[in-house]
Amino acid sequence: MDFVFGDSWLRVTVISVTLAGLVFTWTNERKSVERANRLHRTGNLPKAVAVYQNRIDSDSLRLGLRYNLGTSLLELGSARAEEELAFGVERMRSSHEARAL
Repeated sequence: MDFVFGDSWLRVTVISVTLAGLVFTWTNERKSVERANRLHRTGNLPKAVAVYQNRIDSDSLRLGLRYNLGTSLLELGSARAEEELAFGVERMRSSHEARAL
């Protein structure tokens, strides 16, 4: 009987630790994106660009990041803005098309 419960507790522990890690990661990512959005709204565009770029560099899967980066770059007058906006829109469009299938 101990063998069965011992195995179950190990599985529950591993699953719990994994879920806690996922929640922690998601919360931190969410906070930094919200921070970048606040920086953009208050007009601190260089810092917003840095935070967006940092999230993109860390291989984030959030679709709107490239678009948000593009809008910040556009307001700064950067030549890179068009590329980021186009990439962001295309990525969101392909995601919506995939969901429709």
